[in-house]
Amino acid sequence: MSGRVHENAIRDALASRLTLIEPGLRCVATEYRLPSRVGAGGRIDILARDSTGSFVIIELKRTEAAAEVALHELHKYVELFRREKGIGPADVRVVLAAVEWRGLHAAFSQAAREWSMDLRGYRLTLDTDGVTPIGAGRVAAAGGGHCSGADPNSAAGTDAYRQPRRDLALGLT
Repeated sequence: MSGRVHENAIRDALASRLTLIEPGLRCVATEYRLPSRVGAGGRIDILARDSTGSFVIIELKRTEAAAEVALHELHKYVELFRREKGIGPADVRVVLAAVEWRGLHAAFSQAAREWSMDLRGYRLTLDTDGVTPIGAGRVAAAGGGHCSGADPNSAAGTDAYRQPRRDLALGLT
């Protein structure tokens, strides 16, 4: 299975399990197309709404190599989406969900400190099939920022990354 196909399978599985990230989060679309008149458009991996009705842009990254472009993509997607919908920064939040965080954490931390947007990071834990998300631990920005949670450099087996199998309790398996 190619990397992109694999990431798409994880995206589709996550879209049906958004409560792993946040209770009340519901999927609006996957691969939401963002046209642009002045440069490259893009596709939001998962567009969701939270329990208050705010939009949540979710970018998914599976590998270290893919994670390097994640924040650039999120900047672009937020700008294009806000223009398209005519909304302000308070009407949209940003989530970066990644399987690997080592190469991403420093850039994420800087963005969390500098962005005026609500930026949150989550480390996904996948089931043994390598596709199905079974947990999402919040990732804290080093040095503070508009996010909080677990240290991505902690051992993967710590409680910071263990989430209860809520997907079983909710019948989402």
